[in-house]
Amino acid sequence: MNKQVSLLVIKTCIIIYVLPIIVALFLQMIYPSATIEFKYWVQRICFYLSLILWTYHLKRKNQITFCIKDSGAYNGKKYMILALLGGVGWQCFCVFAYYISWFNTSIPNGFTEESFVKLYNSLPMLLSTAIIMPIIEELLFRGTIQELFIRYIGIKWGIMLSASLFAFYHGKGFLFALIIALLMGCIYFKTQNIIYPIIVHIGNNLTNVILGKLDLIGPDKDMLIIICIGFLLFSFAIIGVWRDKK
Repeated sequence: MNKQVSLLVIKTCIIIYVLPIIVALFLQMIYPSATIEFKYWVQRICFYLSLILWTYHLKRKNQITFCIKDSGAYNGKKYMILALLGGVGWQCFCVFAYYISWFNTSIPNGFTEESFVKLYNSLPMLLSTAIIMPIIEELLFRGTIQELFIRYIGIKWGIMLSASLFAFYHGKGFLFALIIALLMGCIYFKTQNIIYPIIVHIGNNLTNVILGKLDLIGPDKDMLIIICIGFLLFSFAIIGVWRDKK
């Protein structure tokens, strides 16, 4: 593998996996009596800040720009619709994972099921999941890392490797994250506008939040209609992106 690519992957993995452990150990040393909710939020905020700083560093060092204006080389409204449908559709389709026990989300250490559900359904957590994290992740994985990978190893492998790194970061949901990341990567490469993958990502995460708040998903729910609608929407988005040769 290209040396520059290897170093970028290693450094990114250190920030994603090692830094949270360091923050947790530091919190335990200086404030051992803190509640689990307080520790969780401190870790989450530190994690967000580390991703933002890493993105800023890569952007500044490599002179990367995040374009947010349409160039006119493609149909902006069309891609806006495809991006939204792709994100919503994929999340709707992926709810079938609730039928498979292996994909069930484990409760973080220190939480009871009741306390974690309460935390997850809080407004700050919902905003974080649906909007804040998608923006941060897209600026990092598509806006900087994919851009650099394409420079180092070419378009196809650059998109695939950045999508794989993004998917690996999502743990058990690797395959689900990989597929949606490939869609976001292709849309970003075609449009060179960071807004479109952000729309895909927000559509995906926000759909999960809404379905959960409406109590429409879970291993004990009949989700066949949601899954079918999701498959149709996502397929429509994929075909739309694939057929656009501009």
